[in-house]
Amino acid sequence: MANGLLVFPLLFVQALFLRTSKRSLLAIMVVALGIFAVYFNNYQKPSGHASSVDSLLQHPFLVIQFMFTFLGSPFNSALKNIHCVTAAGVLLMSGAGSYLYFIIKKRNLDSVNLTLFTFLLFIFGTALATATGRINFGPQAAMESRYTTPALMGWITFIIIGFVNQITVPKFFFQAMKVALICVPLLLLPPQLKAFEDFSGTAFTRKLAAFGLARHHYDESYARQVYPFKEVLLDIVDQSLDKQLSVFGTDWFQYDHEKLSTDSISKKNCMGNMESVRPFQSGSTIAYRVKGWVWDPQTKSVPEYIVLTDSSHQVVGLGISGEPRPDVTAAIEGHPTNTGWRAYVDKSSIKGPIYAFALTDSGILPVPGKPIELAENTLIAGISDWDGKPPSKFKILNSDWTEGKLPPHVKVDDPNQVLTSGSQGDEFEGKVEIEFEPDHEPINITYMTGPDSTAQKIQVFDSDGKLLTQFEIPESTHRWSNIRFDLNAQEKVKVVVSDQGKSWGQWSVLLIP
Repeated sequence: MANGLLVFPLLFVQALFLRTSKRSLLAIMVVALGIFAVYFNNYQKPSGHASSVDSLLQHPFLVIQFMFTFLGSPFNSALKNIHCVTAAGVLLMSGAGSYLYFIIKKRNLDSVNLTLFTFLLFIFGTALATATGRINFGPQAAMESRYTTPALMGWITFIIIGFVNQITVPKFFFQAMKVALICVPLLLLPPQLKAFEDFSGTAFTRKLAAFGLARHHYDESYARQVYPFKEVLLDIVDQSLDKQLSVFGTDWFQYDHEKLSTDSISKKNCMGNMESVRPFQSGSTIAYRVKGWVWDPQTKSVPEYIVLTDSSHQVVGLGISGEPRPDVTAAIEGHPTNTGWRAYVDKSSIKGPIYAFALTDSGILPVPGKPIELAENTLIAGISDWDGKPPSKFKILNSDWTEGKLPPHVKVDDPNQVLTSGSQGDEFEGKVEIEFEPDHEPINITYMTGPDSTAQKIQVFDSDGKLLTQFEIPESTHRWSNIRFDLNAQEKVKVVVSDQGKSWGQWSVLLIP
């Protein structure tokens, strides 16, 4: 990190005060020059960052504000006010300055104090360097959680200085440090209590993101929770797979067999269900993610892997378990946890239904549930963020939804009319039926869901009422999205969008052309 460069000037000054040998000073200088040369070789300023020189010359007060907010950031979760957090940073620096004044006055700047103050200067320098490069992001950026560690180290050093110098400094200062030693941990306690929460959902999200990327599926819903920048992430994964690094160093995301033999499949089902399938945009193609839950009552365990096959038992996909499913936990004897699974279909051009099998210690067990039909789902041509163009014109045949504006709790500017289920309460269940005229162009449906999209379903029927395709709506939480169907229809096509969600705040919206 860039603040590591501060170590060498501070180390050199410390060595001067401690009157170390010329050989030691020379060694520090040589290492410093080497480190600086390596660091600045082919140096490129991070994109989006402000110029440090310009920041100091043109916006000194903003730099100072950012710096103090940085130093007070450990108390953000307790104080919940940026002005109070900034004041805490002012307190730290002014308190350190007062300590230094009394220590120098009493001529007590020994090697211990010198070391502690040198480290404190390193923390202050880190705050200043960060401020000069990031003031264009605003003072709120100073309270990012990653900045809390150095700031917290500064506060700890500040308290240690008070205890080391309890005789040198006024009694009031020492008493204040004793209070701080109690109050600081108490102020920081509330967020630390989260360590006792169940993070199995977070662990599964990260594991599934890595699993999908390793199988060459960029599933944005999960991948963006691990790393926000797609191209950088894909480059890292490609290199990691090529060099077999980290979680990509083993074959845990692979399955060696191309087909399940009939003899290897148990005649007994495990407990579970294949619940739904959801398409998503993976690069230039449409991929599919299947959802379900599984439990092996014989071994009283959750099978780790799910294999997807076609009707001839050719392997067409693989999945992993571990998702929290409190509904299953409450319903099944023994209250099994983390029984949910997700699986990716690797061969979207397959014909016929898709079946799921659980790999268990007691054999390969079929997962109950209606097989997933994907043969017709190739009608989906694309899923993307809405580009602002109006959706395809449609006729409303029947609607349980309300025509009007977006739900009041949705903070998205929208001048257009919409059909929404959100104005009728959290537990509303209903559908809207719309009809598209025959057209050789793909039809575009613009929609939004929230706070998740786990119970919104879409079905497409031809003029004879035959179901062409159905699946859960692709995620579009609090942002407009567009799904494109390449129907090449010669007759009218009916689309049914259903909101089947009873959970808190669940809603769906369709943009009216």
